[in-house]
Amino acid sequence: MKLTVFLQGQLRHLIGKDEVVLSLPTPSLSVALHMLCELPFGSRLLAQDGSISPSILFFLGDQQICATDDVSFKHGDTLTLLSPISGG
Repeated sequence: MKLTVFLQGQLRHLIGKDEVVLSLPTPSLSVALHMLCELPFGSRLLAQDGSISPSILFFLGDQQICATDDVSFKHGDTLTLLSPISGG
């Protein structure tokens, strides 16, 4: 299954793309996150302990989800990753 992942904020700026398309062997969020962490920018998704950083926001369509949610994707679903910009 193909899943389009839209990148926003610092992630988009970091890799110079606004989306990546994953070919998921299993249509689950945990598999998608594992595959994203394997990409060149993947370390930006991780906290120091190796878990998914709590500063990254995830949206399935327009609904916010947690990285630990048990989500199965369906044909046509999109995942958006938003890394909020902070500072002042």
